[in-house]
Amino acid sequence: MKRLFFHFAIVALFTLKSIAQTAEKSFSSDLLREELKMMKTTLAEAHPGLDVFGQRQDLLMLYNEIDRKLAEKSEWTNIEFYRIANRMIAGMQDCHMKFLPGHKYYPFFFRHTAVFPFIVRFDDKNQLVVAAAQDQQYKGKLLKSINGRPIGDIVADLTGNMYVDGKSTAAREQVEQYFSAWYADYLDLSDEFQVELSDHQGSSERFVLKGIDYAQWKKLDSNLVYLEQNLSLRMLDDNVAFLRIPNFMTGKKTFRKFLRKSFGDIKKSGTEQLIIDLRSNEGGNDREGMDLYRYLAKDKFRYYKDIKMAVRKVEDLTYSSHTWFPFPKILKVFIRKNGDGGYRWTLHKNFGTQRPARNAFGGNVWILQDGLSMSATTEFLSRVVADKRATLIGTETSGAYKYDFSGTFLFLNLPHTKITMANPMALYTMEVSEIAQKDRGIIPAFELRRSAAGILKSKDEQLETVLNKIKVEKVNARLQ
Repeated sequence: MKRLFFHFAIVALFTLKSIAQTAEKSFSSDLLREELKMMKTTLAEAHPGLDVFGQRQDLLMLYNEIDRKLAEKSEWTNIEFYRIANRMIAGMQDCHMKFLPGHKYYPFFFRHTAVFPFIVRFDDKNQLVVAAAQDQQYKGKLLKSINGRPIGDIVADLTGNMYVDGKSTAAREQVEQYFSAWYADYLDLSDEFQVELSDHQGSSERFVLKGIDYAQWKKLDSNLVYLEQNLSLRMLDDNVAFLRIPNFMTGKKTFRKFLRKSFGDIKKSGTEQLIIDLRSNEGGNDREGMDLYRYLAKDKFRYYKDIKMAVRKVEDLTYSSHTWFPFPKILKVFIRKNGDGGYRWTLHKNFGTQRPARNAFGGNVWILQDGLSMSATTEFLSRVVADKRATLIGTETSGAYKYDFSGTFLFLNLPHTKITMANPMALYTMEVSEIAQKDRGIIPAFELRRSAAGILKSKDEQLETVLNKIKVEKVNARLQ
């Protein structure tokens, strides 16, 4: 079901009329308050998990706060409404929510011709490092302010607009992923930037820089890619197996074939150490996550406990004439009423008892994760955590433990601003026990962030750390 979202979200992004040139178009306060009410009502009626992290109370509070703000003046521009209304979307504590002005340069919604000219990354000291720039003199400097505003204030505002499950701290990694776009979308449409930069000794300078266009930004960003983008298995030094899985969108047959061959090769190697790299894996096909776990399981296990939906058909919604969702009618026969007034999705191969795969790996497992790991990826990690099947390394995930708002999506098309709100239709619950921090992402056993030097040299310091830990374990085992 999750793959439907990726397909239809991409279609929506490329087919909706671009509003990048209409950021300053004005609308009356009354019209925008009407659209805000449409958003609030649709979320209350259709979102399947507003009680998981206490979002229902937050929804009412945020709605009232934004509605009062909109009433303070008679007209608002398109981008002003987008910025203020997005706070309500981010407040749903759901990493799958989307709020989409139509534009083909996702997520450069309102400006793609003159955007902030640096690619930035947070280092292990939470400093924002200039990781890439057209002029090499700026590379490696620390970003201190933009247009007179301290970078700490900018980051706080941007993280408040990101979509994460619960109160995950992964919003910072989402901010750095598209910093130039988010800066324009949520804060400032300037095409010229006064930046304050400092070196690592604290000496600072100010520069006035012109913005760059999307193509230039994309080229700079591509130079920082250091993770493998395809499914792969390779044997590292000391006979350590390294499995890279960048997403769960390969296709069931292709992915299963890859797993069969990879774990067959791992068994032949005789290794007792396996590293699985799930960094930047935003999910995809939920069946692929379960198929991967079958190769780690030591006994029979259960994966999904339940899939709940708040609404079964668009016609049941107050604003049905403005909503649609890509769900074949024939599949509605698998939706049944719950005793609590909602609905339950009854057909999924991740239900029921699952068995370990042939050639399932029985040795030590290390998993690399980060703030972009979510959806089907954190479903898989939930099962791993519950069974204590691996040591997790990296940073907190965007997706939460046990709960996942996903499946097919309902799209609410706002009639005046033409912005689309994408609302997940299903609450997936894993067959795992509760933990104390249910409103956080999955927190690794060892939190590791890249250093400024590692960022600039595209070094994989997290992988290096795992390999060093494996070496130490081997030495200690020999001494015992």
